[in-house]
Amino acid sequence: MINNKTILILGSSGILGFNLFNYFREKNNVIGSSFYKRPSFIQCDITKKTDLYNIFRSVRPDIVILCAAMSSPQQCENQAQRANLINHIAVGTVAKFCHDYRVFLVHISTDHIFDGKKGNYSERDKPNPICVYGETKLLGEYEIPKYLERDKYIILRPTLIYGKSFSRKRGADEVIGLSLKEKGYFEAFVDDIRCPVLVNDISLALSKLLTKKKTGVYHLGGSQKITRYEFAIKYAEIYGFDTSKIIPIKIEDKLDPKKRPYDLSLNIEKVKKTIKIEFHNIEDGLRMVKNER
Repeated sequence: MINNKTILILGSSGILGFNLFNYFREKNNVIGSSFYKRPSFIQCDITKKTDLYNIFRSVRPDIVILCAAMSSPQQCENQAQRANLINHIAVGTVAKFCHDYRVFLVHISTDHIFDGKKGNYSERDKPNPICVYGETKLLGEYEIPKYLERDKYIILRPTLIYGKSFSRKRGADEVIGLSLKEKGYFEAFVDDIRCPVLVNDISLALSKLLTKKKTGVYHLGGSQKITRYEFAIKYAEIYGFDTSKIIPIKIEDKLDPKKRPYDLSLNIEKVKKTIKIEFHNIEDGLRMVKNER
């Protein structure tokens, strides 16, 4: 594990940023930021150059991890201009500051840069986003090499993330639990295919990549390909909920199917071979999260 580094995490209140903050601060000087004013985090709007200038100048980081994003696909469709500003333009600004301050950048991208037509996407597959979220995140990826040499950054593309979040309602599992408790049921897509990944595994993978001084693009997903409905059923079984309260629905029942990728399963062989890591299966991962609560 890396140690004695000053790490700035932009977007520390989301599920991944929060986990990375807690993971790395054991042996490093970790500073977190959040769009909203929160205890323990510096308030920072990544779309404002003044905010970024002030935080880079005061923190003087060795590593910046960019987690901040507009990550709701539906919100991105409804606020396309704002999504472009956050997921695309601001990434270029952060990359430029990293260049100017000689900082290593870790950028968190997404599986939504693919169209979902075939699944099992590797880093060699050509992106073809069909939604605003995917389009803006891909454009953000393209900003980074404009300012940084290839040995100065890592781009991670995680899939559906579950685990403990700052708000206790951002993880894919937490969303299910909240709905079951508040509504008494949860609607889950039977045709939305992912490889859910435990947030702790992402932190471990990034730590190993940084320790080995690896660079480039890496896909991060769990060890199982599964539908959102099947994932919800597993959650209900492990947490003791009535599985009949998990309601199967199709993407077309709720969303525009032309703007929703169906199969975003990821091929994770590259990262597994690079850092010799195995990701939790869903049952073990969910039980681990349950035991931590």
